[in-house]
Amino acid sequence: MRNYISIFLAWLFCLSACKKTQDIHSPQIISISPGQGPVKSFVYITGLYFDSVATAVTVTFNGVQATIASINDSAITVIVPNNATTGKITITVQGRTTTSMQDFVILDLPGAWLQKANMIRGNTYIGTAYCCGAGFDIGSYGYVCLGYNGGGGTNQLFQYDPGSDTWTQMANAPVSRYLPNWFVINNIAYVGLGVNDQQDSTSKNIYAYDPSTNTWSQKSSFPGIVLNGNANFAIGNKGYLVGFPSGSSGPSSAQVWEYDQNADGWTQKNNFPGSYLDPIVAFSIDSLAFLCGWTKDQNQTGECWQYYPSTDSWLQKNTFPGTYTYPPVAITINKHGYVMGGDNWQYDPASDTWARMAFFTFFRNGGYGFTIDNRGYFAAGQGDYGFDCFACSDLWQFTPPN
Repeated sequence: MRNYISIFLAWLFCLSACKKTQDIHSPQIISISPGQGPVKSFVYITGLYFDSVATAVTVTFNGVQATIASINDSAITVIVPNNATTGKITITVQGRTTTSMQDFVILDLPGAWLQKANMIRGNTYIGTAYCCGAGFDIGSYGYVCLGYNGGGGTNQLFQYDPGSDTWTQMANAPVSRYLPNWFVINNIAYVGLGVNDQQDSTSKNIYAYDPSTNTWSQKSSFPGIVLNGNANFAIGNKGYLVGFPSGSSGPSSAQVWEYDQNADGWTQKNNFPGSYLDPIVAFSIDSLAFLCGWTKDQNQTGECWQYYPSTDSWLQKNTFPGTYTYPPVAITINKHGYVMGGDNWQYDPASDTWARMAFFTFFRNGGYGFTIDNRGYFAAGQGDYGFDCFACSDLWQFTPPN
């Protein structure tokens, strides 16, 4: 009798275990987007039975484990790991594995990044605290000015010396701002507008910084209404602001203003004819300027326009393909424009083409950019997903391809 009971209990145990095994499904991959990309880029994988706990799941690219940025039972976002090579993507959930049908192609993008001195010494933070300020170069130095420090605008100014790879605090600006406007004319930086905590009339003030004397002086205030999402650039002795009046919601109201250094005065130019772009960013190459951004709608389509100061006219150029970021960084290196943030894209004005370049990270909002000796620099900003620094203080040097 005891033998029958033992056999019966063993049968029940086996039946229960088999049922539990049947209830646990193996993961399935439905789609992978994109199917190619560089290391440190995002890949979105849809499927079934992925689990919702990242620690229970392993994703590898040709055998190299990736970082999971977000996960639920039917979708995983991962970051392509360093040292990954072209091959299959494998997902393992509690010992059960599925492998992609197609290879994920690792793109070896041109350009090289080198980390330089952080904007921190010991426990003392010496840079603009988080993001969204003015980055510019004068002579052989780079500058990081103003920005958002987590609670409001800051007025700090710091100078970077690439020869010694060091940062030095310079004279503070007369006002605290984030998302300011700026341009450099004849080795003088003009900084102003932007956002402050009170939104008072000083948001229209413009100040000039002279690095030869390390001093600030007030200039003619901006005469127009407050603009949003401004782009700024300089050509010759003139500086330019392009933006949308506060509260506007359509493309017809994009204003263009010109600042004359010699006259210390402003002149309104013909309106920008493109879509309502937010954010927008600009760079200049020789006697021309280029303005790029994303349409302010759900599609977030990129646009790029060329500005001719001599005729005060615009010409639409090839579509800007970059990943949306707010705000991006734009710099000029050796007669090419670069827009960085969600990724890094090079613009060649001679062929009106965009080429994707290497980027030191997978995403960075609101950094500071400048150019010294045909090398670009990207400082600070805000990372994403908690896998990069959120309040960043790093500095990276970019050497473009030959």
